[in-house]
Amino acid sequence: MKHERYRDLLEEMPRISKAVNEFKSEAVQQAAFELLVATLGLEQGLEMAGGDEKRDRAPAKKKSKRAGRAVPRDEETPAGREPQEVVNQLKQRADFEKISAIVFHKRDLWNKVRLLLLQAEEGMTSGEVTKVLHGLNVKTSLSSVSRSLKENSSSLLSAEARKVGLHPRYRLSAPARTEALKWLDEVVS
Repeated sequence: MKHERYRDLLEEMPRISKAVNEFKSEAVQQAAFELLVATLGLEQGLEMAGGDEKRDRAPAKKKSKRAGRAVPRDEETPAGREPQEVVNQLKQRADFEKISAIVFHKRDLWNKVRLLLLQAEEGMTSGEVTKVLHGLNVKTSLSSVSRSLKENSSSLLSAEARKVGLHPRYRLSAPARTEALKWLDEVVS
């Protein structure tokens, strides 16, 4: 019986190999191979051939209980511009030196954040705000930016609720935008 299963496995190996090699990742290839062998009912033939890889592998790592990324890294800024574009746009302003001295080199984080939100009409995530500030050589952390956004949430519009793993995009509300424009006019004049 075992020899029949082993022969069946050898017979099916070219088809299994062709199907498995369609995948690029070794981990996916291994999973596909195991699934195909199991589907064909050939596990015993595989064990007899010495191909039971599970006993040779190191024990699997425990999965972290931490929430995974809700948005893939390369899709982090789908609706907005890349943070470096915002940095470049700010640096091209004729009044950038004055804004930099009065806003970016002072302690008030909210003024920095609202200036960036004023600049980016389509909204920004807390991570994008942090990246732009880093691009402007402003030392801050993501948690500080998130806290500032939370503390000033009455001035903000957001499409999503604040939840772990989600990255809502923040925009200034109409009244906050008007107030920010007046404030910026005072700063640069």
